[in-house]
Parts: sequence; structure tokens; C-alpha cells
Amino acid sequence: MHRLNRILLGIWAGALLFMGGAVAPVLFAHLPERQMAGNVAGVLFAYLDWAGLAFALWFLVQALRGGGRAARLAWSFVALLLLASRLLLNPRMEAIKARGPVDALAPDSPELQLFGALHGVSSLIFLLVLLVVIWQLWVQVGPANKRDRPDQGRE
Repeated sequence: MHRLNRILLGIWAGALLFMGGAVAPVLFAHLPERQMAGNVAGVLFAYLDWAGLAFALWFLVQALRGGGRAARLAWSFVALLLLASRLLLNPRMEAIKARGPVDALAPDSPELQLFGALHGVSSLIFLLVLLVVIWQLWVQVGPANKRDRPDQGRE
């Protein structure tokens, strides 16, 4: 099970890094309209968030079955962050985008300020999730972890 968890954490970390570091910037750099890039990125981030929630729940169950308190807290935190992102923040952002291009809003518009704040919180959630995933991956494969090593634990 530990190897499967490492593989899943690696896949999740890679997906987060690729989406945040490559896909989103490329969309905004190469699509003809920022609104289009934002819409495509929003769909991709939604898939990533729902998959992340499934991963977080998987790891939470594993932690409840024998992990430490830190792991239980970390995966509970990640699951709550992803739920908040999907169920609270993103619907409000989508509602603002549905009214028209965000770029067309006046700079002092309350809607633009709200969108910016929601986007900032959403970005912070993305970063926090990424940090927890990398931390847990580090814990799983770190040098202090001797589980699943063929030359260890058979004394």
C-alpha cells in the first residue's frame, strides 16, 4: 500500500506542478482572449480539484487506519480546502465571469475587486494543497522511511 500511496502522491504533485507551471501560463499566453483562457483553465482546475479531493480522501482514510496525527490533520485540511474552492469560491467566480469578460470590468468595479480577491484565495489554496502534497511525498520517500525497502525490516 505504501508504494501505491507514493505513486499517487507523485502523480498528484506532478499534475499540480504541470497545471500551475505549464498549462495555465500557456493558455493565457497563446489563446486569443483572456476570457477563453480563463474558462479553459477553470475547467481544468475543476477536474484537478475533484481528483485532488478523491486523493485527499484516500490518504485521509489511510491516515485514519494507521497514520500519524499530522497526516490526519493534513489530509482533512486539504479536503476542506478543495471543497471550499469548488463549492464556495469557484461558483462565485463563475457567476462574475458569466456576466461578461472580467477584463471589461472597470478597474474600480466591486465585481472586479471581488473576482481578484476570490482568485487570490483560490491561488493560495492551490499553493497550500501543493505544499501539503509535496510534504507528504517527502515523508513517504524520505531517508528516514525504511518501509518497503527490501534490505530493511527483516531482522
